[in-house]
Amino acid sequence: ATQETLYMTALSGAATFVLGIILGLALFLTVIMTFTLLPSVVFAAGEDTGVAKIGDQTYNSVAEAITAAGSNATTIELTQNVSEDVTIPQGANITLYIPEGITLTNKAGHTITNNGTLTVIGAGTVDNVTHAKGALVNYGTAILEGATFTRSAEASTSTTSSGGNSWYVIDNHGTMTITGTANVVNNGYFSSLIRNIGTADAASSLTVS
Repeated sequence: ATQETLYMTALSGAATFVLGIILGLALFLTVIMTFTLLPSVVFAAGEDTGVAKIGDQTYNSVAEAITAAGSNATTIELTQNVSEDVTIPQGANITLYIPEGITLTNKAGHTITNNGTLTVIGAGTVDNVTHAKGALVNYGTAILEGATFTRSAEASTSTTSSGGNSWYVIDNHGTMTITGTANVVNNGYFSSLIRNIGTADAASSLTVS
């Protein structure tokens, strides 16, 4: 009886040992699979960090989206607030959609410099916060159908002093149409709201309707 008891105990111990190995192996495989899948999860989360998109494709800057558009007529939608000096190159045809609640603010230069064809739509904001810089400087063709253009840090308090931060909200050297729900706002006194300037060789055109 004693030998039988010892035999049964040995079998029970062996079974427990084997079960422990199986459970340990299962846990190890679970950890390995978790780490294997982790890069995919991180990548998916990273897709949401884009500030602009063309269709379903997101981009980390407006400049990246403009480069991707090339010379094709393309709509670029801003998906969150952006601090960037944006340049539309010659030959580009960009529709910039700025939804309500989204603001495009400059970093150091003009917020938007347009050398191509630019249409702005949406109910968002194009802002400039730097002295002697504007929300939009146009050398090409610009059609403003929406958005508010402003200089929120305008510091002038009189017609004789810039206050250290003043300039035109829009500076037009090309062809520009302001229509629809587009709004141009400046609470300063030193600089004009819009400057429409051309040369003898390249006249500018501004239409407000």
